[in-house]
Amino acid sequence: MQTTSQPNGLAGIWREIKRPFRKYAEMAEKIRAIESAKEPIRCLFGEINKEIDAVLRFYRWSAVLGPKLTRRLGIPCPFPDPKHHHNYFWLFARHVGIDLQKEIRVTDETLVLDDIKIPLPRNEFSKMMLISVLHDAMLPSYLRRKYESFDRYCAIVENHLNDFSEGPYEFGDVLMKEGDVVFDCGANRGVFSAVAGRYGAQVFAFEAIPDIIENYLSKTAEMNPNIRVFPYAVWDKEETLDFSFLVDDIGASRCDRLLEKSQRKQNRRQFAVPAITLDAFAERNGIARVDFIKADVEGAERNMLRGATRILREFAPKLSICTYHLPDDPRVLREIILAENPKYRIVEKFQKMYAWVPEK
Repeated sequence: MQTTSQPNGLAGIWREIKRPFRKYAEMAEKIRAIESAKEPIRCLFGEINKEIDAVLRFYRWSAVLGPKLTRRLGIPCPFPDPKHHHNYFWLFARHVGIDLQKEIRVTDETLVLDDIKIPLPRNEFSKMMLISVLHDAMLPSYLRRKYESFDRYCAIVENHLNDFSEGPYEFGDVLMKEGDVVFDCGANRGVFSAVAGRYGAQVFAFEAIPDIIENYLSKTAEMNPNIRVFPYAVWDKEETLDFSFLVDDIGASRCDRLLEKSQRKQNRRQFAVPAITLDAFAERNGIARVDFIKADVEGAERNMLRGATRILREFAPKLSICTYHLPDDPRVLREIILAENPKYRIVEKFQKMYAWVPEK
């Protein structure tokens, strides 16, 4: 006789209930990520597991009933703003007593945190992208300067940050100091430039897209100290490059040579951009040192490094480079860096590569 398997306790019943709700698969992934992070976070931060329990409880009910009905039934939402449920940086801030809802001030045109001012985007999609950049470039730098335990916290949840964030631009020994000369390659709207300028760095912000410079980056430079804007693509030679501006996503415009087949069919506007090498730029402008290079240039990270070989050898700047644009980015970027300066130590975490030469 064939027997029908029965749910095993509450856990089995829960599996049976959630099976039909395929549209909530993404939410289930977040539940698993938080559950797996719960134990190590408890060891480091004690009572923070209560916050995670609240997140799990809200997610589970929302997966079945939807978030609106869940709230109507009185099941508490663990954060004031639902869009921050998934973000571990907000969870950390809440635990250490920082109310980011009060720390972050928003006017009709500007977002402000710790005197870092960012012009607000013009459309809803760009607002969503700003939230992502806020998590990568703004909140981590702010929180780590207030709490020494922030890096340890990121190390514990690093596997889960990949689901929700590209990772912080500063981590471990790769951090900016007052007076540093910083190259922000792929500055976009200038969030990282604003952070660097706020904390005392002299920032050279490189951005290839004229629309972004005019509507965002130039305004960011006006609102924040120590930022100079340069309308160039960073490359491995000085030439003119054909670029495509993705009309609906200001964060995904790239050199046509790096476009994937699917991207060529998207709503793009083409134009030409002058490209420079960082070595030539530094020499031409009499820059005596470079202390920090941040790079998020949509697959041109390797070209940027090949155009900065003298800088890598002579100045050995700290490097914070995105590694998710091309499948072989981690291997190729590592080889370029070590070929020019084998003294570099390299760590890959989140979706970034952090590299530095230890001080003697």
